[in-house]
Amino acid sequence: MRSLYALLFCVFFSFTAFSQQSSITYTDILSGKYHMYLAKNPEYIKHQKSYQFATKNYNNARADLDSLRKMIANAFITPYVKENTLYILSLAGNNSTGDVYEYLRLKGMDFALVLNDLIRLSDLYHLDMMVVKSKKERVRAIAWSRNMVEISTYFKHLFEEKKLNESLNTYTRIQQYDKQIDNAFKTFKKNGYRLSGSSLEYESIFNVWQTYEEELRLGKNRILFFKTLEKKYGKPLEETTKD
Repeated sequence: MRSLYALLFCVFFSFTAFSQQSSITYTDILSGKYHMYLAKNPEYIKHQKSYQFATKNYNNARADLDSLRKMIANAFITPYVKENTLYILSLAGNNSTGDVYEYLRLKGMDFALVLNDLIRLSDLYHLDMMVVKSKKERVRAIAWSRNMVEISTYFKHLFEEKKLNESLNTYTRIQQYDKQIDNAFKTFKKNGYRLSGSSLEYESIFNVWQTYEEELRLGKNRILFFKTLEKKYGKPLEETTKD
């Protein structure tokens, strides 16, 4: 009975893990949920760390701005100073730099001096820059992660085997090769499983396929196509390795 329970647990665990991997999201990747699968990918390490660091800076800057808003809202200052200071704090929390400086320049030196007594201008400029910089870093990391989700899903066998270790550009290029092979295979199938057309194109496809054999799995429908190309354009990989 214990062995049956153990078997059921293993089946359940495997199914759960498979389900999780089948619905990978960019937030999962950036949060480190699949770190064990991508730990050897330098791009992942770079973008994941950048995202975590940028998120921390962004949240800290926003929290500091919120604290300053509460302080100004409760401060005993003239309505004019309060209104304009709160507006400047809103500018510091938007997505572009330079707005705070331009508004202070518009208001003049006297207002800037008054504001500096309430909030150091150097701190204000720093928060303004931190919000924008960290937001851009987050956007960059998210864009990379969205692409990695597509690649991880497309090359799922590499992801599950923890072999998705090259750059996105590399896998994007291999993905294009895979689509080229699929198109050639459809023509091969349409012509009664016979090669027709450019010999150079088929030879090029075969060479690429051999080079990236691990990435470009044969698939049950493409084995005959590969064997046909192999017979005409090259030696089996085992023989090539021996040479």
